[in-house]
Amino acid sequence: MTSMEPLAALLVRLGLAASMLTHGIVRLPKLTQFADSTVAVYSDTFLPAHVVLFAGYCIPIIQLLTGILLLIGFKTRLTAFAVGLLMILLITGSGLSENWGAMPSQFIHLLFAAILIVFSINPSRYSVDFWLKKRE
Repeated sequence: MTSMEPLAALLVRLGLAASMLTHGIVRLPKLTQFADSTVAVYSDTFLPAHVVLFAGYCIPIIQLLTGILLLIGFKTRLTAFAVGLLMILLITGSGLSENWGAMPSQFIHLLFAAILIVFSINPSRYSVDFWLKKRE
């Protein structure tokens, strides 16, 4: 990494972590309400209600967990890949529900996850991954 790449990687990682973490934190206290509202949003699609309800319960938990892992920089590449997959799921859901306004934000998250995967080939010194690799 060049001298500024670790700082750039840190900014990308912390920005994505902040978004994922806050999405999860604000939804957990109202998890049932969030899951139920998700079912309502997708009621006019071909998706089965029980699948949407399950996703509605899982998404905030995944957001919280990936946010925590990104915050500390543990398993960063795998976590960024998981965020990318979640964003693809959300983009697909936005398309099915014709929620076109949500897509730009989801694509930005997907782009940042992809950038983070590239940055994390060699872990930044500002991450748990770096310190674990250094111990090897």
